[in-house]
Amino acid sequence: MGKSHAVGQDAYEKGKKIGKGSFGTVFLGTHKATGERIVLKEVELRGLSGKDLKMTKAEVNVLKRLSHPNIIAYRDSFHTPGDGTLTIVMEHAEGGDLGSLIAKRAASKEKPGGLRFTEQEVLTVAAQCGDALAYCHGTCHLLHRDLKPANLFLTSSGGIKLGDFGISRALTSTNALAKTMCGT
Repeated sequence: MGKSHAVGQDAYEKGKKIGKGSFGTVFLGTHKATGERIVLKEVELRGLSGKDLKMTKAEVNVLKRLSHPNIIAYRDSFHTPGDGTLTIVMEHAEGGDLGSLIAKRAASKEKPGGLRFTEQEVLTVAAQCGDALAYCHGTCHLLHRDLKPANLFLTSSGGIKLGDFGISRALTSTNALAKTMCGT
């Protein structure tokens, strides 16, 4: 007889709040069985319009099908009917986000004008982000539509992982054009 593992909400321990966006609150957490650090994005479903509810479900479906070394990995999701919350469990990028790193370096007192990024750092970000976007566009036929430094997450080794596909748009063909503009 096999050992049973906790599933859904019981499989994770929620830690401190690390962010809040237009569609949810983000917490650092731990997968109880493996000890892996994860991110729990809680989306309040109660009161959402039909359009927003569709967008939330679409984000989960997009995350489930993405598999690339430079994209934040989907781990799990579960709905808690009692409080109307959808929780999306994702890979945690230990280095924070690129927007925060840019702000930190700009505010650095080490050099006048802040600490600039080296050419190699810029090339690494561009190459890894470009690789993730090529996968999204070419393989998944998907536009991110909210590409900004705050949605580029850093690994502990300095790598980049593209995240927050909340307003992504599936393309109907490889030559399709997005007809609307949104994002920040």
